[in-house]
Amino acid sequence: MNLWPKAKRATAGHAVRAASAFASAPVAAVFDEAHQCDVDTLLAYLNALIAKRCADLLQTGVTTGGDLQAPPSGFGVFMIELRRSDRTRALAGVEGARDVLATLCRRAAELLRSGDRFALIGVEGLLLVLPEVDSAGRALLVAARLVQILQEPMREGGLRGYVHARVRPAIGCALFPAHGVDAESLIAAADRACHAACAIEEGYRIAESGAEVHDDANLSSDLEAALQANQLEVWLQPQYNLRTQRFDAAEALIRWSRSEGVAPVEPIKVIELAEAQGLMPTLTLFVLNTVLRQSAAFSQRGIDLRIAVNLSASMLTDVNLPRTVQQALELWGVAPDRLTLEVTENTLMQDIEGSLATLHALKRVGTRLSLDDFGTGYSSFAYLRRMPLDELKIDQLFVRNLGAAHHDGSDPRTSDGKHDSDMRIVRSIVDIAHNFDLQTVAEGVEDEVTLELLGALGCDVIQGYFTARPMPIGAFEAWWREHATGSGYLMPSSVTM
Repeated sequence: MNLWPKAKRATAGHAVRAASAFASAPVAAVFDEAHQCDVDTLLAYLNALIAKRCADLLQTGVTTGGDLQAPPSGFGVFMIELRRSDRTRALAGVEGARDVLATLCRRAAELLRSGDRFALIGVEGLLLVLPEVDSAGRALLVAARLVQILQEPMREGGLRGYVHARVRPAIGCALFPAHGVDAESLIAAADRACHAACAIEEGYRIAESGAEVHDDANLSSDLEAALQANQLEVWLQPQYNLRTQRFDAAEALIRWSRSEGVAPVEPIKVIELAEAQGLMPTLTLFVLNTVLRQSAAFSQRGIDLRIAVNLSASMLTDVNLPRTVQQALELWGVAPDRLTLEVTENTLMQDIEGSLATLHALKRVGTRLSLDDFGTGYSSFAYLRRMPLDELKIDQLFVRNLGAAHHDGSDPRTSDGKHDSDMRIVRSIVDIAHNFDLQTVAEGVEDEVTLELLGALGCDVIQGYFTARPMPIGAFEAWWREHATGSGYLMPSSVTM
């Protein structure tokens, strides 16, 4: 296997253009029967496949009176990002990283059929062409299976000096002809879907149609106008402290309702659009100033509350961020420890050294720092030791099913493997956090049993729909004054661990 291509492509578009001369070559003449090939060979295969399918479309149009709404079978183009290969290289060295990549390629090949092909894109990407994936349903099944087999831990003895490796793949899929009828369009659509998949729990996503892409362009323009007109909102979701039995903190969440009669934009879409359009600094500054202005007002009215603001990947590597935060705190007269800045594991690991420098600078300003979605990324104990953190947030992926095994009165120690694994993971994260003198916050708490279990496991703070949903800032103060002590939530625990 040629795992380290000699010619690394800067962009998929460049690779498509480089292979355009092969577009008319017969499929069988371009590659051998091995699943893996280099980028140029794969793109030649893709172009040849497109030419054949386009010819089929034309033939279908002739035989059906010009109706191209029922074309012959399409096919799928998949872009896979094998995230955290930089950390793999750092821990295992170049040779060990190659072994890891070889294992991932073998796993991918086991799932493929005879006509399927894939190539490495750089050192942490795979581009696949699957001729028999002819529908979104099949694409989702393939993507789910790929995520499953690629993220399984590797403990093969053949890995040079490397005992344990794990990646978190993100997979985007584009379908011919729905998402494009040329190689560049299909690869670009798959790449956009892959980027979007990085931000969702499942780790895979089907590309958006041309109409949806057009809508995104309109939304991007609308978002910039909405930011300039101060039309976005910041909502707050209270956090309940199991130690003090009070709601003494909240997380700030962005909301974009748009005009009346128009559906609101999902928060994750707002973030995606802001990142894509370079609007993240403006959006972050808007949220930060809104939160600090409100924090100052709360303080004047006797409400002592910490508020958390999320930082994106682009903001975490902004050398001006610490000074911007300090100036905003001084402007609104808010004590630095009343502000918590949240970063996700995956965001942090994109540029570990640059991110650590920013975190230490923020810590010198005096803000609290939280590592969000802990347990889903790849930060090791070595990195955790270097981070100037105050808390770990346990991802809701591990929290939301904790109570399921108890609804029928069963013992968690005899529950099914998934629930038992979640319990062990949460307990381990709590222990890790406390050993590092960090507070733990559990997200996604949606029932009383889960709340009690988390209390028994030693978790410090909970957040979720069971205790409080996100609410507009204007409604928060009245709610807080009624519920601050939280006496109606924490019941005497009947759960023993």
